[in-house]
Amino acid sequence: EAVMDSIGVDPGYHGQGVGHALMAKLMSNLSILQVDSVRTEADWNDTALVSYFSSVGFSKAQRISLSKAL
Repeated sequence: EAVMDSIGVDPGYHGQGVGHALMAKLMSNLSILQVDSVRTEADWNDTALVSYFSSVGFSKAQRISLSKAL
């Protein structure tokens, strides 16, 4: 399993397929390395990011991430 911490595209290039191209290349490289799954996290309220991850094949995992501010 690979864990993806972040991915970003300059706002000037949003909507031009750059994110999809980056993700496709990452998945291709991970496949060559025989990685069989990729995990990442996103803020539930960041609908644009959740929508992007959905568009490249991610779905909800059977995990809940919990946090507490101190």
